[in-house]
Amino acid sequence: MIRTDPSGVAFSHFDAERRAKRPTTHRRRAVSTSKSPKSFPDHRSAAAPGGTILAMLRNATVRARRPEEVDECVAMLELVHAADGYPSRLPEDPRRWLTPADTVGAWVAADPGGLSGHVALHRPTGDAESSWVCTTAGLPPEATALVARLFVAPRARGMGVGVALLRAVVREASARELRAALAVTDGDRAAMALYERCGWQHVGKTPWSWSGGGSIVLHCYLASD
Repeated sequence: MIRTDPSGVAFSHFDAERRAKRPTTHRRRAVSTSKSPKSFPDHRSAAAPGGTILAMLRNATVRARRPEEVDECVAMLELVHAADGYPSRLPEDPRRWLTPADTVGAWVAADPGGLSGHVALHRPTGDAESSWVCTTAGLPPEATALVARLFVAPRARGMGVGVALLRAVVREASARELRAALAVTDGDRAAMALYERCGWQHVGKTPWSWSGGGSIVLHCYLASD
């Protein structure tokens, strides 16, 4: 983990003359107010061999997902679905859902307790949803990276994991000379609030019907430059 240098030690200050006059039997010990080393605030990027570490949290690291971690991501997804209803329909094959052919890359937040978050970048494939996102964002498909599969384990809520994942994946898109964009359903207000806190632009919305039935409102967000 990245740590700051220990802060300076501050002692109680007494006038030397007064201290000399004080009876030695009652001499007060200097009290240190030094603090133990603290971590940097959340979301700082960090260099690492191989460039695999994208960001450091107080207790977690954002890095590239490893192939052997997909099953753990599936287990985390099931917990998220049970807690929040994301995704709205749990896929029949969650492993395949997390590893589609259009994946540019996938990243996780990892802490001492295991994986605590996940996000991916996908290429637009010409399907109706990705085409709508590109058109609404005003981007050609070849210059667009779709943020997808963003979720945080229930045990890690409120720790800045979602913000760190989102900022890290935007940096990854920029490194590939791509602009990040995404679609989110109207019911996912917590996610929409997260995007707006991170400076994303709400660029459009539209009624949307699922192929299996049902309709929603779909919102498009575009990462800031």
